Amino acid sequence: MDAVLLERERVLFRLNEEINAKSRGLFELNENATWMTTKRRMKNNIRKLANPQQQVDDSGSNSGDSSNNKENDCDQLTTATAASDTETEFNELSQCTTNEDTKSLLESEKETSISTVDTKVDLQLVKPGGEKKINNKAVAKQAGGNNPGAKNVNKNMADVVPKVLEKKNISSEGLIKCSKVAIIQTELETVQKQNEANVKDLNLALDRLKQLESFKEQLLTKNAALERTVKKFEERNLELDKMVKEREVQITNGAKELSAARTEIRCVTQNNQNLEKRLFKLQEDVDGLKVKLTIANDAEKETRDAARQERLTYEKQIKQLRKQRGEVLADYKKLLLVVDQMKKQNIHADQTRLISDFERDYFKHLDDASTSSLSQ
Repeated sequence: MDAVLLERERVLFRLNEEINAKSRGLFELNENATWMTTKRRMKNNIRKLANPQQQVDDSGSNSGDSSNNKENDCDQLTTATAASDTETEFNELSQCTTNEDTKSLLESEKETSISTVDTKVDLQLVKPGGEKKINNKAVAKQAGGNNPGAKNVNKNMADVVPKVLEKKNISSEGLIKCSKVAIIQTELETVQKQNEANVKDLNLALDRLKQLESFKEQLLTKNAALERTVKKFEERNLELDKMVKEREVQITNGAKELSAARTEIRCVTQNNQNLEKRLFKLQEDVDGLKVKLTIANDAEKETRDAARQERLTYEKQIKQLRKQRGEVLADYKKLLLVVDQMKKQNIHADQTRLISDFERDYFKHLDDASTSSLSQ
């Protein structure tokens, strides 16, 4: 029983170790999925930009030419449409995804889109009559620091500006705004490409998450089956414990019955010893009577007849006692054989009853023999 229980416990420990190993693998796969997105960002040099909000005077914002306002409105419309397109794409993706990794990716993409919109708003310029002014160096740093394409566009625009001035009578501020619009468009293209790559990564991560969820469900079903088997084994162990306790109770009862039988056997042996002592005493008495009979035969014939009769009676009693002694010894040997057999067979309840019945018959036989000897 102990060996079987130990084997079952070992099997259960192995199954628990397998479940722990698989859960660790799932955790590592989730970490790898999150690391893929971060690695993609590191390759594309995407960083989380803070929302630069510069204070603008109310008087300068109200004044300005109609042409500059129209150009600014066009720039804002283009940036707003691009941002709205990106936001709608990411909203559709957010409805499909339910995991924490996808949420983090969406938040990062929204931050990038918001940062581009903020940079575009900061790039608005107005005429110098009490209006907002921005350092061209800071704008060039913000535009050229994020992507190398902006630097190339600045160089190209620097080459194109004098030619345009020759053909059209356009102010330098308008040309600067056009160049900034081109830079913003290139930035939008790079951001869109990065967003597409991030969407691909998201789809791959979602597929991987689906696979992991299916694998997790399989592991959960296996774990439930293992728990059921464990419960079955525990119930079986409880039943076996009950059986063992019942057997122990039976063994204790058998041991008590054995001790009682041994005490009875000791009593029987003591009775036999007492009977043997009596027999020896009777033999001594017979010898004394024989001597007396020889003396009486020499003395008187009448006493001889009486002595002969007494002698005959005593001899009969001796024969009966010897027969009883032989029977007692035979019964005692039978009892010893029965007790040995019962010890070998672990003494069942039915056999103990047979032994008690046999002992009763044996005592009845002894009582009958003793009564018959006394009556004679």
